[in-house]
Amino acid sequence: MQTAKFCIYCFWKPQKQFESVKGVLRTEVGYIGGNKENITYEECCAGKTNACEAIIVEFDEKIISYKEIVTHFFNFHTLDQLNGIDPNVGSNYRSHIYTVGNDQKKIAEEVRDEINKKLKKEVVTKITSDVGVRYSSAENFHQQYYLKKMK
Repeated sequence: MQTAKFCIYCFWKPQKQFESVKGVLRTEVGYIGGNKENITYEECCAGKTNACEAIIVEFDEKIISYKEIVTHFFNFHTLDQLNGIDPNVGSNYRSHIYTVGNDQKKIAEEVRDEINKKLKKEVVTKITSDVGVRYSSAENFHQQYYLKKMK
């Protein structure tokens, strides 16, 4: 099993999208990149913690590769808008990949560069290591939000 870590606007819809990808075993939403422990939704949205809404994706690399997971990430959002899209705008909705190890960083950069060439414009997603980066799981209300609301 491998783990991928993404910030991609409001985390509700991407969680639903990743859940439907074959090989994804588990997802969790939360807040990553903040300057304090145990960040809440309200603190993240206030924009004072430097955290962004995140989705953690655990996947079986025998079924789906990290490259394919990253490709899904890029397909799930607008590539040239760094800090969200209306009505969700702000650094807490930024597009960011936090990599687990050097191999993931290299793969994520390669996928981004391939898209840049194909689209002939710059993908604004930041790609950085997750080393030393804080993560707080989101409140239960936010976990599997779309699944709960569809019942």
